[in-house]
Amino acid sequence: ISEDWWKRRLRRHADMWKEHLHIALGNVSKKTTPYASTATVGDWREQKRRTREFLKSMELEDEQGNRFSLIEKYDHSVANPAIRRCELMVRIRGFENICEELGYAGEFYTLTAPSKFHATNKDGHRNRKWNGASPARTQRYLRGVWSRVRAKLHREDIRVFGIRVAEPHHDGTPHWHMLLFMRPEHIEQARVIFRNHAHEENIDELNSEKTRKARFHAEAIDPEKG
Repeated sequence: ISEDWWKRRLRRHADMWKEHLHIALGNVSKKTTPYASTATVGDWREQKRRTREFLKSMELEDEQGNRFSLIEKYDHSVANPAIRRCELMVRIRGFENICEELGYAGEFYTLTAPSKFHATNKDGHRNRKWNGASPARTQRYLRGVWSRVRAKLHREDIRVFGIRVAEPHHDGTPHWHMLLFMRPEHIEQARVIFRNHAHEENIDELNSEKTRKARFHAEAIDPEKG
């Protein structure tokens, strides 16, 4: 393994730990800087600036000797966030069209980790229940829930497909939005399966409809609204 590979790996872990410390110190919340610390946002912007400067200085050359600006190719590809978002919306619309033809129904689910994974509460104050989890650890927890849900759906012969997006809460803790399509007769059973696995950990804190809905929320997609 090359020295450069190790440097990149160590740098990545150092950046993650640095951001974790900012989260622990309360520097990432709606009271300070939401979603990411000021330092991390600054580092991200500087990295983007350096990347663009590098791309501007490079050219592509084909077999015939024709040269093309690398930055132009980048800006017109899915590497461009604006184009990537448009492609995602086109894919979602394509899913909807196919499902309409097949008679499938769409469901929009939101999956959130238990309160102990959140460094601050919804008001931006320190959460005394926080277990020290980093965003990466919370993401692993959500993947574990999804893995168990998939296994149960498979055993019940319920087939779903769709798109999953991870987004941060104001304190950087990730939660998932899922647009899933399935047979209409499977909707209620799928909701029960998702809800049971989402509520499995620290179920004692889910003592109201509001807290249960915060952990897992299901909403039917209206084809008229999209």
